[in-house]
Amino acid sequence: MTLPRKRQDAIAVQILETLEEKSDPASARFQALIENKYTLGLTAEESSELDRLETVFRKSDETFYRPILERLA
Repeated sequence: MTLPRKRQDAIAVQILETLEEKSDPASARFQALIENKYTLGLTAEESSELDRLETVFRKSDETFYRPILERLA
């Protein structure tokens, strides 16, 4: 099943707008932790913090994409 072109465009615009939004502090911290993970290494505390942030972002992604995927199905 293919969505109408207008609907596809609306979804694309929503995704692009979300990606272009200014990074929030949690996103900035996540990016810093990822960089440190591969350059300097992480402490146990930083590793736990990274795990928590990944969980939060995964849930956020699911919440964002679930309605889009349900409509596509």
